[in-house]
Formats: sequence, structure tokens, C-alpha cells
Amino acid sequence: MALTGVTRGRLSKRGKHSKQDIINAAVDIIRRDGPNSITAKKLAAELEMSTYPLFNEFKTIDEIREAAHEQALMIYRSYQDRALSTNLPLKAFAMEYVRFAEEEPNLFRILFMNPTDSANMDEYLLTAEYARDLMECFVNRYGVDRDNAVFVYRNLAIYVHGIAVMVACGVTHLSQKELAYKLGEVFRGLVAVLHMPKDIRSDLIPEESTVDNGYLADFRRAKDEGKLPEELNEIDDLLRSKLRFED
Repeated sequence: MALTGVTRGRLSKRGKHSKQDIINAAVDIIRRDGPNSITAKKLAAELEMSTYPLFNEFKTIDEIREAAHEQALMIYRSYQDRALSTNLPLKAFAMEYVRFAEEEPNLFRILFMNPTDSANMDEYLLTAEYARDLMECFVNRYGVDRDNAVFVYRNLAIYVHGIAVMVACGVTHLSQKELAYKLGEVFRGLVAVLHMPKDIRSDLIPEESTVDNGYLADFRRAKDEGKLPEELNEIDDLLRSKLRFED
């Protein structure tokens, strides 16, 4: 069951509707009809009243939309607060992000699929809510410096967001087990790169003029066939034994 933070269902027919009642109704309209669906007429119908009382509480319909957006953000935070309280916050955060996209697809759309004022991807990712908490967790748990934490967080965030968008749009569905496995593969691959010698790391993360054709599956296949240098075998053994991201 989704964590909502607001009460679903028909609101009371008796008495005056509060400001929060109006916000809750606006959120329910978004859930049902999608982003940009809030109008005074729809709100009045949802609350079974005229449009006039709406503007006793709010000056404009845009104010109601902004309040609904803030309520959607509070609902999202309830997912991520739960993630940050676990023993594996980085993994749990990724899992909860996708869970939110699946359980609240239209709220996900208004929060994470609308244009942003920031055109710089790094700026957007590194200033996103919870970014600092997640990177600190990663530094403390795996003993890497901040630059490497940023590298892992940035690439994992892009990957997770891509999955969440596909889920929110109904393009794909992943079970919790499937999602955990995919996240584990990517996470271990990113951490493996951090432990590789500089020349090999440069091959895996090339300049813009070259094409990277290396994948974690190819890395594992080469190991199984005995074609990896000894130092890379040791790195893979370390990842398998200690970095249990998917557990």
C-alpha cells in the first residue's frame, strides 16, 4: 500500500471545507487525471460545492496548484525518510524512488518529469533533495572520498531515474527482486571502476571522442575465462564478498 500522507476518498459533505481539504482534493485530481489537470471546476465538483469558497482560502488557482505540488513533495519525502532509516540507505533510496514512481505515477510526473530551471545536469543532481545525505552515507560506509562518492551517486541517480520514468509511464514493471538485482549490478560496476588502476579505469571511462564498449557482464565473462589481470580478479572477489548492495 502506498504511503500517501493525505486521506484518499470522498471528503465530508457537511460543513465548510478547510484549506487542507482543498489541497487533498487537488492531489486526488492529479492522481486520477494527471499533471496539469487541476481546475476550479474540477475542484468544486470533487468537493461538491461551488467554486466561490475555493478563493476564500486561495487567491488564485495557481496557488492551489503550488500547494498540491508541495503536498506531493511531502508524500515523496515519506518514502525517502523510510529509506534513510535503513541499514542500506543508498540501496533503499533507489528502491523507494522507483516504488514511488510505480505507486504514485502522476505525482512522480509533476515532481520529476517537468522542466527545471537548471539546465546543468550535475547542478541539478548534486543539489537535489537528499543528495548530501546519500553521499555522506556512501563515504561513511565504503570509505571513499567525496569525489568518488559524487561519481557513484551521479551515475546511479541517472540510472535509477531512467528506470523510474519507464515505470511511471507504464513502459516496464520490475519486481523488487529484479530491481534489487539490476541496482546491485550497476552499483558493483561503479565501485569496481573506483578500485581499478588508472590506465584501465581510463579505458572504461573514455574521453568524449572514444566509445566505451565495456560492460560488467563482459568483465565477469573475461574473469570466468581467466583473461583478466590478477589485480582485477582480486577486485572482483572483493566486490562479491563485501559489497552486497542487493542483499
